[in-house]
Amino acid sequence: MQRLQALSGTLPPVTRLPALLCLALLAACTAKPAADTAAAAPATGSAAAAAPEASAKPGEGLKLSEEDQAKLGLEKAPARSINYTPEVEGYALVLSHEAIAQAAAEVATTRGADAASHAALARAEHLQGTPGALSAEVEEAARRQATADAAALALAEQRLTAQFGQHAPWLEPTGAALLGELADGRVKLVRVTFALDAPVPRTGPGLRFARLGGSTNPVAWASRQIWPAPADASVPGRSYFAALRGTDAAEGERLAAFSGTGDVQTGVLIPPGALVISEGKTWCYLEKPAGTFARVPIDIGRPLSGGYFVQGPIAAGETVVTGGAGLLLARETNPGGEGE
Repeated sequence: MQRLQALSGTLPPVTRLPALLCLALLAACTAKPAADTAAAAPATGSAAAAAPEASAKPGEGLKLSEEDQAKLGLEKAPARSINYTPEVEGYALVLSHEAIAQAAAEVATTRGADAASHAALARAEHLQGTPGALSAEVEEAARRQATADAAALALAEQRLTAQFGQHAPWLEPTGAALLGELADGRVKLVRVTFALDAPVPRTGPGLRFARLGGSTNPVAWASRQIWPAPADASVPGRSYFAALRGTDAAEGERLAAFSGTGDVQTGVLIPPGALVISEGKTWCYLEKPAGTFARVPIDIGRPLSGGYFVQGPIAAGETVVTGGAGLLLARETNPGGEGE
């Protein structure tokens, strides 16, 4: 480089400019590799310290001090064990006792007439061949009346079964008193309808009834006297009758009906205040260990009175955040923000 500079100094002014251009190009070529080398060199010292730190791994939970928990207003409670019976829901109508009273009265009337006419026929037949024997015309009239009364009784009983089912409990010897209780309104007759694909109600657990518009899954009244009802073209579904005792439901009132469809299951009750929704899923927070809060997904497809029945991943006795879960979610998803 010094030799070229010296040489350029001896050149005449006309040729000196090209020489200076050559010197500039040579300096640029020698400086470029140094820049490339510096760019390729790994960062050390303060440059490495300026690199961003790795974020916390998902699933490790959010650690909060007691002070931070108090600021967020967190409320916690142990998960309570609870039993749950899978159910299918239908709707029910409390029938007027007038209809069944009329049918029961017709059966009682025709039964009395049948008994009287058959007794008269038996007396006439017993007196045959004695001095007190009735005339043939009287005996024949008694026989015709007995036959007519028997047919009327059979028709009344058929009307009763056609309207209120062929397997009603009062058709059994032990259930004869039920018809009178339904007729005078002491026991309410309820027509229950379920979807066609719903499981058939089981007599063991029976049916559970609740008023419409009440709290979720309340325990109101129950019935174990259930029998199939005749199909009704105006009411889609499969219908049943139930005898409901000890209820203040009014005649004509519509109720919600529930029928057990499976065995009793054991899980925990999660209150509504523990739920948060994120990423299209429903979650709740568990505290384990103390001061560390982990978000776990849950299924809320089985509502109960006071919350939701959940099986896994929460065990009975584990600490659940029952208040302030929304602020906890905000703190987790935005660590730099302030929970308000």
